[in-house]
Amino acid sequence: MARGLPVRPDGAKRMAFSAFLSHRYRSPETNIFFFNLFAGIAQVQFSVDRGTFATNVTRLERLVRDADAFVGIYPFPGRELEGASRKDLEKESRYFRLELDLAERSGKPAIAFIDERYRNVIDPPPSIIQCRFKWQEISEAAPSGDLLGFEDSFRQLCQQVDSARRHGRTRAVARIRRTEVGLMLPPKDASGSGYSAADVDGIVGVIEEIGARSVVMQWPPRLDADLATRIHHMDWVVVDLGPQSALTGIAPYLHGRFIPAVRLQQVNGDDANGRPPVAVTLYGAHEVGYFKDIVHWHDSGTLLYGVKDRVASIAAERQRVATSEEAETYFRGASLRKESVFISYSGRDLDIAVRFVKAMKNRFQEVFDYRDGQAAIPAGAPWLETVFRRLAASPLAIPLLSHSYFESGNCRHEGMKMVEERDAGRVKVIPVKLIEGPLDLPPWISSDQYLRLWEYSDMGAAVSDIIASLDRPT
Repeated sequence: MARGLPVRPDGAKRMAFSAFLSHRYRSPETNIFFFNLFAGIAQVQFSVDRGTFATNVTRLERLVRDADAFVGIYPFPGRELEGASRKDLEKESRYFRLELDLAERSGKPAIAFIDERYRNVIDPPPSIIQCRFKWQEISEAAPSGDLLGFEDSFRQLCQQVDSARRHGRTRAVARIRRTEVGLMLPPKDASGSGYSAADVDGIVGVIEEIGARSVVMQWPPRLDADLATRIHHMDWVVVDLGPQSALTGIAPYLHGRFIPAVRLQQVNGDDANGRPPVAVTLYGAHEVGYFKDIVHWHDSGTLLYGVKDRVASIAAERQRVATSEEAETYFRGASLRKESVFISYSGRDLDIAVRFVKAMKNRFQEVFDYRDGQAAIPAGAPWLETVFRRLAASPLAIPLLSHSYFESGNCRHEGMKMVEERDAGRVKVIPVKLIEGPLDLPPWISSDQYLRLWEYSDMGAAVSDIIASLDRPT
């Protein structure tokens, strides 16, 4: 046992270990229920994101690899959906099944708590401990025979972690200081397929920007003990999925050995979503994650852009949750919508705007309000440049329309920029008219359908309609 472990009332030390947490962000009550159950048995430190990152399989592979165990908590949303269709169950569980695939390939001790309404749509392999729960009992936190079974199953996971430690299969591996990134890329051939020296140098430069060291591996690779040892000590690798690579079997080799990888595929300009046979074989069982995460490229610019995007996500910090207080804060916060929201309004409408912004912050993680103390524009900063930069980073923009709004030069500039971003397909704009009565709209926004705020019983109801419009198919 590690030194400094928390002590239970009976004087016994609790086991401490780290775990990758796979869970539904918008089910805080269920997540908190199980965290408290775990905390009564062991000191578990979860490595988590708040749901603000696009799925990056390489990042997930690294996080699972560096944890002692894998824990999945899989509720189905709602209380009246026991008869949900298989299509609904598959859609709701697609990310769960992706992460269970990672758990199975990693070989780490793993457990999954699964809402029984998923039936066999979520069906972990025998190597993963599974516990089925009834949503009524979890939501009510009602003591039951199942609760004792959950505790026994989690103790079984703890025993597996302890055994893995004793045999050097978990933290001993995670403690390896990995600073190298391997490049396994075929050179450009006469047909133009493959990677030029300039392409490789560009990728090396991107990797070195995050403080890692690149190692260009020999091509073609030789699947021997020396290669196995080298990649075992690497942080991650960059691998190609094209026809030259397919002949070597290197992508399946890395996949089977659970080596985190950034996957590249060279494509023609009109075939940006092509799926080579090797990718279909390796990733075809999953609707999300793998295929979208492949960097499809057709020239040096698209190659480096895609690699930079993946590397930035890989290197981002991860939040740690180890105490009940941290769990409460994280799970409540992570249940909020992850879309960044930009709200534009006139200072003369401050009273009503403040209440609207507060209602939005109750449902969204990031809401930009230029008068917010945390988001306020610093003195001396260029106003429009700063505002436009925040707008460009927000997939949802909401102008609060009133006479004062159109009388304000800054508001008009912001509103016109919103429409410009919307027309370019980068932002969804939902105007909200603040007060009842006639309001002359300028041509650039006159065709937009707006919400009438006075028609709602409270601000929360208006926000619910905004969320419904985001979830509505376009």
